[in-house]
Amino acid sequence: MKGKVDKIWENEKNGTKYWVLEIGGEKYSVWDSKYIHDVQEGATVEYQWRKSGNFKKITEITPIDNPVKGEAEGAETQTQIRRMGCLKYAAELVAPLPSSAIDKARDVLNMAKAFESYVQEGEVPEKYRGYPWEKNNPESIQR
Repeated sequence: MKGKVDKIWENEKNGTKYWVLEIGGEKYSVWDSKYIHDVQEGATVEYQWRKSGNFKKITEITPIDNPVKGEAEGAETQTQIRRMGCLKYAAELVAPLPSSAIDKARDVLNMAKAFESYVQEGEVPEKYRGYPWEKNNPESIQR
């Protein structure tokens, strides 16, 4: 059979852990963790089951795709990489400025946010324009 995993939750019976999968509105029990290891909510799966008393027990399950996990982790990783790059370049630009460490840290974070906004949106939002050193010395940064 083939279906989409709508929900997964963990239960316990007589001290033994098991999982319940809701696939296409039907509930199936999984008693062996090896079957659940690669399965996530939102995944499309191929599975086999058998009746066990009043319950449907999964006997085989294979994810066809795990779009939720793959896309979410990939997007999160890309965001982290982008932010680290923005922080790195902001820190390099702010390092030589004559200010306290706390002011430099604040400037680095603001500048990194501005860089990230520019990378994502294509322009720097007004709230990130005009840094303190520009107001004190407009010649300090070339435009």
